[in-house]
Amino acid sequence: MIGFKINSSFLRILLLLFVVKGCVFAQEFQPKHTFNFELGLPNSFSNKAFNDVMQGLVQVEPYYQFAFKNGIIAGIGFGYQYMGINEFKVPVKTDGGLHSGRAFLKVGYERFVTKNFAFDVALKIGYSANYFKTTINDTLLGKAFQQNSMYIAPTIGLILKADEVSSYRLFFGYSFQDFNFNLSMLGIQTDGGYSSIELNRISTILTVGFGYTHYFGFTRMAEPDDFRDEL
Repeated sequence: MIGFKINSSFLRILLLLFVVKGCVFAQEFQPKHTFNFELGLPNSFSNKAFNDVMQGLVQVEPYYQFAFKNGIIAGIGFGYQYMGINEFKVPVKTDGGLHSGRAFLKVGYERFVTKNFAFDVALKIGYSANYFKTTINDTLLGKAFQQNSMYIAPTIGLILKADEVSSYRLFFGYSFQDFNFNLSMLGIQTDGGYSSIELNRISTILTVGFGYTHYFGFTRMAEPDDFRDEL
């Protein structure tokens, strides 16, 4: 009985130490303010003509983010995206592409599951000014065709901490653009053989890329060594 009591007490203490240690390390780093820079490759989806004709080349988004103690995050930023024209997919030869300038808000949840690895899930809600600059539009309109739109983009980030003030991330985003793409936006006066069903779908974009985060104003919780020093 004595041995059983000793073993039970030992197991309880061991379990308690394990839980405390896990909590200390999991919550060791609590970033409050961050500056983030993301560089990605956009890929057109959904709308058939948009998917065929537009080729994503680059997306850049710098933004500021604030984290609450419960893991909720809120941010604000702006970005630029460029998609070129696939010259082999248009019925009339034209050069150019789609330039998009945007501003957005970001809300979501972020958690450090270990002292070096974290994840976040979020939603970006923004407004995009889209300029279809092509040689045909330059001739017909004397300028780029403009199609502004709202958009929402669910995102997922996998974050690896590099040191006390920085980390790197792999991110995935899927944005829903509030406009239906058609070839007239490029200045082409034909439907290109696409049906109304194919053209009446909103334009969506899948973006995959990498990011850098700089932390400032963070809280660093005590480690087990700190407790031993105090004792």
